[in-house]
Amino acid sequence: MKEIQSDIVVIGSGIAGAVVAYKLALKGLDVLIIEAGPRIDTEDVRKKFATSPHMHHNAGYPDEVHAPIPTWTKRDTFLAMGSSKLLVPEYLRCVGGTTWHWDGVTHRFSQSDLSLKTTHGVGVDWPLTYEDLSPYYDEAEKELGVAGHSEGESATFPMKPTPASYLENWVHNKLKGSSHALSVCPMARNSKDYDGRSQCQGFSTCSLVCPSKAKYTGVVHVEKAEEKGAHLLANTRVDQIIVGKDQKISHLIARKPDGAPFKIKGNQFILAANALESPRLLLNSATEQHPHGVANSSGYVGRNLMLHPSIIANYVVKEDVFPGRGPNIHFVLDKYRETPSRTSYSGFLIHLLNTFNVYADYHTHFLDKIYPPALDLEIAERYRKKIEFNSCMEMLPNPENILTLNTSEKDSAGVPKMHIKLSYSDYEKRSFIACQSIYQDIGVHLEATRTEISDISTNHSHLMGTLTMGDDSKKSVVDKYGRSHDHPNLFVVGYSLFPTSTPVNPTLTIAALSLRTASEIIKELKI
Repeated sequence: MKEIQSDIVVIGSGIAGAVVAYKLALKGLDVLIIEAGPRIDTEDVRKKFATSPHMHHNAGYPDEVHAPIPTWTKRDTFLAMGSSKLLVPEYLRCVGGTTWHWDGVTHRFSQSDLSLKTTHGVGVDWPLTYEDLSPYYDEAEKELGVAGHSEGESATFPMKPTPASYLENWVHNKLKGSSHALSVCPMARNSKDYDGRSQCQGFSTCSLVCPSKAKYTGVVHVEKAEEKGAHLLANTRVDQIIVGKDQKISHLIARKPDGAPFKIKGNQFILAANALESPRLLLNSATEQHPHGVANSSGYVGRNLMLHPSIIANYVVKEDVFPGRGPNIHFVLDKYRETPSRTSYSGFLIHLLNTFNVYADYHTHFLDKIYPPALDLEIAERYRKKIEFNSCMEMLPNPENILTLNTSEKDSAGVPKMHIKLSYSDYEKRSFIACQSIYQDIGVHLEATRTEISDISTNHSHLMGTLTMGDDSKKSVVDKYGRSHDHPNLFVVGYSLFPTSTPVNPTLTIAALSLRTASEIIKELKI
């Protein structure tokens, strides 16, 4: 069997793998990045999305036989039969990962987010503090290029925010002085030329693809790592992690699209896939020596799966507000992420969306039996007046929310499908009711002529937990630096580490934790 070798082997090229690879490559280490999917081009994605019959987040992106991706259009071909219907994951497998279609929201977690048990008596505490993360938040904001106001933050952002759109200013003025006043959202999106990337051009397709590359993606640090000597193997799926007799990771078994296996050897291995693919790989690496999978002496690999459930509100107002002009997000309502009620129900963050989402309205009106030409007139009239909010809602860790493998069902690559067991506790359900009530009141302030509030969404990009960090090796998978409790040369980075989900978007914390892990490896290697 063919073999290749590197000092550091990073599995995954999303933001976690990209920044950790870059920081290690800066020190002259021999770094190899492995990505299951292909390299892709912005213009190619844009063209494919424009001709796609399904305008979901993954439209336009590669869905390879050897590296299939999940979408709501093919849920049952990705997850095993009997999986919870509360989860419809959407993520990418390509160089740069799912940051290709994130919005760019970059909130820091607070100390109470990291000490939920101590502060509010629910969930668990993280094995680190805000002070531990603070310097890496500073570093991450500079590396990603975060634009925003520094008020309330310990660091000064590299850039001021991009201007608010007409819709955003209209809503901001309507809610000013109310209990729902909006604040500027920090975004990894250039408001000026920065780090070789252009100023935002306002295409309003942030969550699908950014044609100007003003929005940060993991590709930025993959390319920076390559410039410093790192190597990338795209279209290379890792199927197994092999453990040696000394309990160190010996090598990986990987495959190219032709299916031929080969070995990848290294001194240090960093697992940087997402919170579904990372535990899937560890579980799929089970052997006689490790019958429950790699890094799983605790039995917690795959457990404590968490999401950000979302309640969505749509309003039709009396005036034209013209959604979809400029970037997708500028303002948030963040007062509910930290309240005394967090002892009894989830904290949550509410985003004001500035998106052009006509296809959803077409679908709704077809169900209402409105057809062209009346449909076109209805859309034109209603859409100019449409305002949308969504929310990120905290979810508590629960070991019974678990990912396992169904070896009798395989995906197109021949890898066992994931079976997902997931339910919401009363803690989350009470927050759904609280958020819906807030949306109703917002509708009054907006003088909405029509208010539509969802029960709960099932499409999720924020997948957290499953390989949680902790000091107790019997109830966690890795330590506070992401090192496996079982295998000293295996590290995990990404949001699979999170002990709790917190009420805000996870990406900046993924970057900060990854930079912290890289610093620990550098320290241990005495470079």
